[in-house]
Amino acid sequence: MPPADALVEKKEKLIELETRRGPAVLWTAPTRYEGSCAWLEFDRKLEPFQRCSPKGYGHDGIAGRSVYRSNAVLYLGSVGLGVASAQFHFADGEVAEISPRQGFLLYNIPETHLTEGQQLREIVFRKKDGSEVTRMEAPKMAPKPACLAPLSHGGDELNCER
Repeated sequence: MPPADALVEKKEKLIELETRRGPAVLWTAPTRYEGSCAWLEFDRKLEPFQRCSPKGYGHDGIAGRSVYRSNAVLYLGSVGLGVASAQFHFADGEVAEISPRQGFLLYNIPETHLTEGQQLREIVFRKKDGSEVTRMEAPKMAPKPACLAPLSHGGDELNCER
């Protein structure tokens, strides 16, 4: 279920990505008390992300987590308005850069970066002028190591509990 305070009939699709598990959609919606809510719909499941916030409340910090499905890993995050981009640095030297939308980030980590030696190492957040806001170590890649097929078994599909 979307957050209880969300006016679901007024929801808006903020970001949509195609993944190996189908579309991942980040939704936002107003609340009955003029605040806002956000949640992720991915692989036929709803992932709460950010609690509904009151009107005028702004998130200045940086928060994020990984969302896992068999052979698909997403990074879901929120950033303050001063952050213009997030750079995803991988162990093999590749860097991918995305820009937030209304303070939210959604990134589909490529399958090639789900194997040992190529995985996500850190995320660098930058201002519009390119200066660094902060950097953080990448979220752990497997909440249930036996369930994350790419890192454990070189990309083989597993039937994981969901």
